Amino acid sequence: MVEKSVPLSVRMSANDMAMLSSLNLPGAVTPSEKLRKLVRDAYRRETAKQQFDTALELSEEQINPTAHNVRVAEAKHHIHSEFLLQVLNWLPDVIALTTTRSGEKELKSEQLVALEQELSDRVFALIIAVLNMSITADQQSYEQKILLQRMPAVLEVSRLLDKVVTISNGGRT
Repeated sequence: MVEKSVPLSVRMSANDMAMLSSLNLPGAVTPSEKLRKLVRDAYRRETAKQQFDTALELSEEQINPTAHNVRVAEAKHHIHSEFLLQVLNWLPDVIALTTTRSGEKELKSEQLVALEQELSDRVFALIIAVLNMSITADQQSYEQKILLQRMPAVLEVSRLLDKVVTISNGGRT
């Protein structure tokens, strides 16, 4: 069943009309199609503030073209960076998680704690994945030194953290 269209009259400045005409929106050619697409997109962004799946879809739409271009370029140049693809795959999830909180004007303390927990879970999962990549740096990044040159600082922080944990546990590790 086709939804009936409702006529809408809009006054726009010549500058706004020029901007609308120059917009490249997939599937929208005429000014009417472009306005409908803009309204749908604005509605999706508003919905994303409450729905993780919509927020994830929107963030993937932003990140996936870059990830696609990276994969195509890697195939062309016969190189691969697991690190870069890991980060590009990680970003939409983190963006979606924070987007779902943007509709809440006043976050309660338990919401802050939950957000911190969810973000820390994702951040530490990425940290562990990157550290695992450093074990076998071959084919994990375009240049092996990208991961390996940062390891001394990471190991130093790890040693200091181990000391702090040991002290806070009364000398027990």
